[in-house]
Amino acid sequence: MPDTDSSLPDIDHQVTGLCVEPGLQNDRYTINSMLGHGTIGEVHDAYDIILGRNVAIKSLHEEYRESPGLLGRLQKEARGSAQLEHPNIIPVHELGMNERLGVYFTMKKVHGETLRKILDQLNAENPAYQDKYPLNVLLEIFLAVCNGVAFAHSIHLVASALWISGYLIHFGGKLLGRHSHSRA
Repeated sequence: MPDTDSSLPDIDHQVTGLCVEPGLQNDRYTINSMLGHGTIGEVHDAYDIILGRNVAIKSLHEEYRESPGLLGRLQKEARGSAQLEHPNIIPVHELGMNERLGVYFTMKKVHGETLRKILDQLNAENPAYQDKYPLNVLLEIFLAVCNGVAFAHSIHLVASALWISGYLIHFGGKLLGRHSHSRA
């Protein structure tokens, strides 16, 4: 049974069972393509109609949108991440709810590769990745991850786990940030 934080107020939640489809538009966002997914959640490319910008929008998979424990976990992730203003942590813009996504949060959309992909390619001895990510660049990435985690700990936010696939690395080796505070 997933952990819940009873100190977090619940967002009223009703879902009609509609699926998220590319091109879907609600009151504020046009949902484009899926950027990624995990065991319980998904992240989509979206366009914020009101602010006129591209964002990433994270929600639970449809089959989990009624689970109080997972809803609490998503809310806790969004609220915790929103407290972190650091160059190595991707900012959260909004926590909300609508019929089509259920509870969701939006964050800055960034482009890059996951640290998991980079490490897999290096492990496979891909020459392009070996040239692009020599030891000094990998050490800079590691330091950036450590700085982000240290900052979170300095304001008493503690990650329960670090997921290597969750770190986005900008082309050229610069850490863009953690795309989610816990694994989706």
